[in-house]
Amino acid sequence: MIIDIDNKKFFASNGGKKFDSNKKCIIFIHGAGMDHTVWSQQSRFFANKGYSVISIDLEGHGKSEGEASDDVKYIAKSISKVINYLKIKEVAVIGHSLGALISIELAKIDTKIISELVLLGVCLPMNVSEELLTNAQRNNQDAFNFITMWGHSNSTHLGQNIVPGIWLTGSSIKLLETSSNGVLFSDLMAVKNYKEDKKGLQKILCSTLIICGSEDMMTPLKNVVILEKNINKLSKIVIPNCGHMMMLEEPDIVRSEIASFLNSSR
Repeated sequence: MIIDIDNKKFFASNGGKKFDSNKKCIIFIHGAGMDHTVWSQQSRFFANKGYSVISIDLEGHGKSEGEASDDVKYIAKSISKVINYLKIKEVAVIGHSLGALISIELAKIDTKIISELVLLGVCLPMNVSEELLTNAQRNNQDAFNFITMWGHSNSTHLGQNIVPGIWLTGSSIKLLETSSNGVLFSDLMAVKNYKEDKKGLQKILCSTLIICGSEDMMTPLKNVVILEKNINKLSKIVIPNCGHMMMLEEPDIVRSEIASFLNSSR
């Protein structure tokens, strides 16, 4: 599905079902260096459960035009334009990592439209190592390797995958390699530059679910506390033996937890 806004084309997957803005909608927002395909296990599921689904490629990512931005608030405003363009009346926003930070900002922009917020692999502050930034700036292969190494649980590195025939760590590296030069660096800078205070978090009015991985080295559990203390309607679940890429490592659990959360908030 192509969405043309301000002479710029965004690509979004609809989970295989025709998009209908009159239905309850779900928008999936991917993380740094990724694209809409990381949500394939969730987008198809919810599209077949009566939701209208958009799994969007951010600017400069995947099949979307434009350039990647290093400003979370700018990216959130661009997604808000998509929501308004499609005349969406009610939407649950689901974001992973960088996508979770974008979702937080989006929840403060479209307060009347966003009914639920689901944040995966998120914490504040979300630190980015200088070594990773340096390698990403140089478009070095090591940047892709570092993210894959830190982003997956120990069992995933040994080849475990609930979906037969897919090598998760290999797929992660290949996906990062397909990104254009500079995209990963811009994304990581957006994460590094992002500053959010307690008052900002308290502006989030919708019900919020945080999904964490017990083995997540990129957004450790100890740094989720700021979010827990300052987002009012918040619940949290921790997936055991799971890393940062939880929607890929444990797609069934993630689907189930999101579905339960959306059903309970209706």
